[in-house]
Amino acid sequence: MKTILMFLITASSLTAGAKFLESHYGKLRTSGHVHSCSFHNSTGGTLDMKYVVFTFAPPSGDSADYDVQERIDQVVEAGDTASASVREVRGRPLWCRFLAR
Repeated sequence: MKTILMFLITASSLTAGAKFLESHYGKLRTSGHVHSCSFHNSTGGTLDMKYVVFTFAPPSGDSADYDVQERIDQVVEAGDTASASVREVRGRPLWCRFLAR
């Protein structure tokens, strides 16, 4: 019973933490199967980037778009640029975004 309770508390805290992340869309570039996302911080403040999310369209077109998410943990000062890359061979890249706290 204690194990189930701890699991529920942990799951709810992770869900609550994810709700407070803000999205910042980046510039997407592709070279072969390597997809890179960059974001220039022009917000005037420091951003604590936690994840980068790449959204892809499936090759067949009859399925829903899908995301590839990577944890990055980058602190980006005002005027600096965050960047991240993923390798994905299945789909066509649509856009990318950084999730910051």
